Amino acid sequence: MKRSIVVIAAIAAALIGPALVAVPASAGNTTTTVWCPTGSSCATMLERMIHYSGANYSPGANNMVVDIPPPPCLWEPIGNATTGSKAIIKEFGTNPNNAGTQFEVNQSVQQADNFLKQNPPPAGEWYWLPVNDAAGQAGINECLKMPLYVFVPPGQPLPGIQLPPQTMAQLVFTQMGIPGAGQMMLNPTSGKTFTNLPTFVRVTLLSKNKNNKNKNNMYETAPNGQPYVTVTGSLAGTTVTVWAVASRLQVSASGGSGYTPDTSNCGYLGSREINDAQFVAKAGPGTPIDCGVTFQAPATWQITATMNWQACWAPVAGGGLPPANCRPVPGAQLNGLTWTRRVAVNEIQSVNNGNS
Repeated sequence: MKRSIVVIAAIAAALIGPALVAVPASAGNTTTTVWCPTGSSCATMLERMIHYSGANYSPGANNMVVDIPPPPCLWEPIGNATTGSKAIIKEFGTNPNNAGTQFEVNQSVQQADNFLKQNPPPAGEWYWLPVNDAAGQAGINECLKMPLYVFVPPGQPLPGIQLPPQTMAQLVFTQMGIPGAGQMMLNPTSGKTFTNLPTFVRVTLLSKNKNNKNKNNMYETAPNGQPYVTVTGSLAGTTVTVWAVASRLQVSASGGSGYTPDTSNCGYLGSREINDAQFVAKAGPGTPIDCGVTFQAPATWQITATMNWQACWAPVAGGGLPPANCRPVPGAQLNGLTWTRRVAVNEIQSVNNGNS
């Protein structure tokens, strides 16, 4: 049926072509590698195919991943049992005998016509099949063996989609909600201190209670205090879980002529001693602390705390702690978190007229 071939070719060229990025071949290699850039319609189609689970699943998070290889067959949703069926009927009419048998269009017309007569219509989604013309002739030939349209009930996989586990991990990572920077807490709490007295530093992550509808910023805590988040993705019998884990907090300062960082024992969120009122009260000049800074010169200083995140994946289901075989997610790029607070530092002598 020539009309179906034209439909596939035209739509593939219009929608799929611009979504793919061709990377020039290296010297001595005459091939070209094609990838889905994050946020493209190509990557969006792949994301729609995966079933996600986990408290940190965040639709539309769009974390950056460099180079996601697309499969040869890319299904595009056209609507539920009602809207998708109307689109097919509008294109081919209600008589399956007039639709032709190529790409099983006649069967899709009959199915769509039946759906429109049912009340209520069945649950599911109609898809049509653009073909990734960059997949090579072998891949294109396989896609052309499939129907032009397919109706997929909830939880059922799309036909012909075989994503490598590593590619699935990249796509799952793009849909992961990462906690944001919350508050920076200091002790002294006023933001005013004196030279040679330690300033304790601790931070919080923006998170949501499990009962809150917005769960995108929830995180778990490992026994050693390390924050982490996790999302699981499944498609056609393949399941992967992706973790993002936090690094230990780094603390620095700027604005004056000298300070000592007390960061060798920083926890993932900073000082654990900050809430020990007795210890803080006894922390005089030169007292080492677990996490913070000690200023040697008066000035208006800025304390900066930073935390980095790393992503890894494993071919397993569910959450929990990252396993020993957790592998880096290829091309994953996560921005670090930053907290800042200004601190007014005075000379100790300035409060007692120079008397010790």
